[in-house]
Amino acid sequence: MEQYVALDGGGQLTIRDEGLRLRIRATAALPQIGLYKVWIYGRGEPVLLGTMTPEGKQLVVERVFTRQTLRQQHCEPIQGGWVQLFHKFAKQQPFQTMRGWQGICQDRLIQQGLEQHWKCLLEKREGNTIWVAAPFSPQREIPLLPLICLAQVKQMGQQRYLIWKFAEGKPVLPDEYENKQG
Repeated sequence: MEQYVALDGGGQLTIRDEGLRLRIRATAALPQIGLYKVWIYGRGEPVLLGTMTPEGKQLVVERVFTRQTLRQQHCEPIQGGWVQLFHKFAKQQPFQTMRGWQGICQDRLIQQGLEQHWKCLLEKREGNTIWVAAPFSPQREIPLLPLICLAQVKQMGQQRYLIWKFAEGKPVLPDEYENKQG
């Protein structure tokens, strides 16, 4: 049995009864200008459902709770929920040129299980620092989706790109990026 509840802030909760567990899915067609968190509530304190991720043309988060866990937190029955903008993405300075960028070696991507993206990924190297770029459009599948929270959107020429920075083989958080990517 499924129950549908409107989310404050836009979107919908779908609550599916799976016996001792509840599968809770939140969907919303929000502007993808940041990270959104979804909270649910019953009679007690709100419970974090999770952080929404892009899926097609909407943002989604899904989680399974045991009924016992929700009862302990006074959140069963679920009465509602809300979407909250948790982190707004900063406006980015556009790239001036694509100088220094080149296609990534296909062999290296095959070794890492990313061969389906080899034609679209670019890289730029400066010493021990590597930037990786992938074309970005809200209408297309996002390559390297598990790393989306570590990317910045930048304009290079006529195309927007997701840009990831790695220093000494480790990802660098977007807040720590330098504006030397041009």
